[in-house]
Amino acid sequence: MVKPTYRQRAAAGAALLDEKYGQGWARKIKLRRLNQASGGFDPNDDTQCGCIAAQLDASRTGNYGSYSIEMGRLLSSEDRWNERAIARLGFNAYMNEVDRKGELTEAWKDEVRSRL
Repeated sequence: MVKPTYRQRAAAGAALLDEKYGQGWARKIKLRRLNQASGGFDPNDDTQCGCIAAQLDASRTGNYGSYSIEMGRLLSSEDRWNERAIARLGFNAYMNEVDRKGELTEAWKDEVRSRL
């Protein structure tokens, strides 16, 4: 099986967010602080970056956001801890790959920009 590209994965994840939350989710993302390798996000600390899921969770509370909590809201109980399902949607990299060049983050930034 051929692994989808980062762009394809981010597009699939963004489509899921559109379906679940409507187009407004993209306005909640702080692009300059987006980093798909970071699973936590403190909106009150300008030095901290966070992934899409953590930033969406933080946008609900105004406090620290968690990747795990948002995945619980977004995905079914069977997919929530399924690394392959999560990676296919671009919410993180596959366990055996590292987003060293920031390609997954850049793909997500493009998806967010296309919705603003």
